[in-house]
Amino acid sequence: MAKDERTFPEIWNSLTQAQQEELRDQILTKTGASSNTFWFWKKGAANPASRTDRQVISGLVGKYLNISTAPATLFPRKR
Repeated sequence: MAKDERTFPEIWNSLTQAQQEELRDQILTKTGASSNTFWFWKKGAANPASRTDRQVISGLVGKYLNISTAPATLFPRKR
């Protein structure tokens, strides 16, 4: 499995619309986040506040795309 060093917005923007819809639905179902919150995540304007949510999203993205991701890489700390 390939290690992917891209951030969540970078990965998100590389997906087709159909992939985005499917992955979005999975993420919203597993995290319970609102569509508005998800919008901030996909734009890189905010990171999931919960460590658990970051781990869940990393796992879902990795499984969906068959890549290895890390929560800290997907959602780097804002400086």
